[in-house]
Amino acid sequence: MNFNYLILLIPFISLPALAQDTLSATDAVKLALENNYNIRIQKNAEAIAENNVSLGNAGFLPEVVADAEAGASVQNTQQEFINGETNNRENARSSNVNAGIFGTWTLFDGTRMFSSHNMLEALEDLSEFETRFVIENTISEVLETYYQAVAYTRQVAAYEDALEFSKERMRLAEDNLELGSGSRLEMLQAQVDYNTDTTELLRQLEQLRSTKFRLNRLIGRSISTEYEVSREIPYLNNLELQALIDNASAQNPQILAQRKGREIANLNVNILKSGRLPEIDLNAGYLYNRSQSEAGFLLSNQASGFNYGITARINLFNGFNLNRQIQNARIEVENRELQVQQLELQVSEEVFTTWNSYSNNLELARLESENVEVARQNQEIALESFELGNISPIELRIVQLNFLEAENRYIEALYLLKATETELLRLSGQLLQ
Repeated sequence: MNFNYLILLIPFISLPALAQDTLSATDAVKLALENNYNIRIQKNAEAIAENNVSLGNAGFLPEVVADAEAGASVQNTQQEFINGETNNRENARSSNVNAGIFGTWTLFDGTRMFSSHNMLEALEDLSEFETRFVIENTISEVLETYYQAVAYTRQVAAYEDALEFSKERMRLAEDNLELGSGSRLEMLQAQVDYNTDTTELLRQLEQLRSTKFRLNRLIGRSISTEYEVSREIPYLNNLELQALIDNASAQNPQILAQRKGREIANLNVNILKSGRLPEIDLNAGYLYNRSQSEAGFLLSNQASGFNYGITARINLFNGFNLNRQIQNARIEVENRELQVQQLELQVSEEVFTTWNSYSNNLELARLESENVEVARQNQEIALESFELGNISPIELRIVQLNFLEAENRYIEALYLLKATETELLRLSGQLLQ
């Protein structure tokens, strides 16, 4: 690889960014809420659940059916009557027309329709919780990716500074060689370190681009869209563990969905128990019939009129299947309750674990911020000492790498702090706030 070419290329790598728009974290979240495909798909599923909540779907409204039928036939007929007369016809035509409107209205079905309507409403609520879950997960992923891009942007800046520092060191080595106070080995080592820093910068730029591609996908826009991100990683330092635990129990969409599933299981038991009660239907209809025949006793017949009645039915015995179904449904209610308790315990564990990481990262960010400032001052002093010939190139390089490592640790601590903060807000159901 031609490192000299890379050296010339570096100053121009970031030039297009000067004309790019800056995407804020808030704007990224807004775009995701509008364009993210997972969110849009789940919102459509929620709309379906909302449409299903209706009196007709629950069985409250009557069912009315209209039908009509017309037919004809051509037959050869040979008829012999009891009085000895005969009637023989060839190609005798006959036709029949039936039409009617029939309606059935269930007046009582053992409260099944009421439980069914309650279940449809519960399913709508469940869909809303599932939508919240998808939205909060997506927002969490967007924020994590966004601040990862911010971290890479800051690391790129750190490596650019390191590159400038190495460039200055290489210039000093060349000056010392020309003045006779340096060596060619020292100059070559400075160039090797400069090329190493160039390589690391290119790797950071590659990671930054990949992260931006991913963020574009999450917010539902063209992968190739160019933009800049903020340089800051703001964070909260006033989160309280007990408040997070209480909010998780009251607002976590996974827990709310699991509790709603328990409610749906109870409603299913009520629906099945309604099968033990009678069902009463009101029936009514209007019928029209007309028939014509060229052979037979009746040449034509026409009838029309209303009919109505009440039908009552009750299931007396079906092989104990209803009892089995009710028993299984009650077991499912018990399982749902166990799943609620299991999930509550799991979310509580996640809150404690994430809180532990958050507290640790909060302290690390404070310490690493101090370390960066100390390492920066140490680098400035080391460069002055190197110019005076008081330290060796190797010692200067060690000081430079220590400063770069301190910056990277600080950036990583900030990113991890933000990531754990975001996760705590997601677990406690507060991320949308």
